[in-house]
Amino acid sequence: MTSTFNETRDQIITNALTLLGVVAANETVQSADLTYCTSSLNAMAKSWVSMGIHLWTEEEGTLFFVNGQYQYQLQTGDTVNASDGSNEVQTTLKTQISSGTTITLNLPTINGGTITNGDVIGVELNNNTILWTTVNGVPVITSTSITVTLSTSITSLASAGNQVFSYTTQCPRVLSIQTARVRDGGNFDRCIKIIPRKDYMMIPQKTLTGTPTVLYYSPQLNQGTVYLWPAPNDVGQRLEFTYLRQITDFVSGSDTPDFPQEWIECIVYNLAVRVAPAYGINLSSGGIQGNPDLLRQAAQYLDDMKAWDSEQPYISIVPGYRYGQNSNSGGSGNNC
Repeated sequence: MTSTFNETRDQIITNALTLLGVVAANETVQSADLTYCTSSLNAMAKSWVSMGIHLWTEEEGTLFFVNGQYQYQLQTGDTVNASDGSNEVQTTLKTQISSGTTITLNLPTINGGTITNGDVIGVELNNNTILWTTVNGVPVITSTSITVTLSTSITSLASAGNQVFSYTTQCPRVLSIQTARVRDGGNFDRCIKIIPRKDYMMIPQKTLTGTPTVLYYSPQLNQGTVYLWPAPNDVGQRLEFTYLRQITDFVSGSDTPDFPQEWIECIVYNLAVRVAPAYGINLSSGGIQGNPDLLRQAAQYLDDMKAWDSEQPYISIVPGYRYGQNSNSGGSGNNC
């Protein structure tokens, strides 16, 4: 007994065209039809994001601060250090260092990641900056420490106990930031408020420094920009945020959807509706012989999946008060 059912891009297209009667069961789809339907399939998947279809694309990322900098661009390959959160490590220096490329670290006490060759690594220096470089070679791990060789030499004092961060993959394009927290060196999180553009632009002194309390995110077309206020003044802190990533494309015939299994039927039926006009089929005037309800079924499947793609609601139960005391029937949430 298994629970791994899935379908490839070409199987989804074949099933959709079979529903329309364009191809017969087990008939091979022509390459021109595959090309057109692949384009429609990708366009449909992208457009669904605007409907709030996203629960499984929520990820946790980290933005590392630069002292006094309030604007950060999030983009793969950008100079700003932001992790996608998939293989992130936080630890501390075991011994002081002021020069050289070899550092000794305490074993990480949180996160499930490991430091590997080629990872991005940052060492907090005593001058309130972070030296960012990469891991050069396989780290040596013992029962009490990790010895790492850096690609760039340290030229400023870094005391024992200073923060060290490493990650493997840069944060991808972020569609939106759902929640955000400032995390300090002791791994204590403090929620910050996400505000709209107009409210951020009304802040009179954007270069004021301190611990950030508000955030504005502008996604743009190719890269997103995070704006923080006040501008961070402690590189031992960083921004932890929940973000929505893009749904990945269907490229090859063997690609499976970047959707849960439960969405397969919905995708097939809605693709059939999308491509029907290209094959001269008007679903709104009588339907298809044998499938008169295809339009209705596609809409119903999509509504069902949209309703399923939601988190459990937050409920706060507060006891009522009598005898002239104030009554409070609700709870207050926060931005986290």
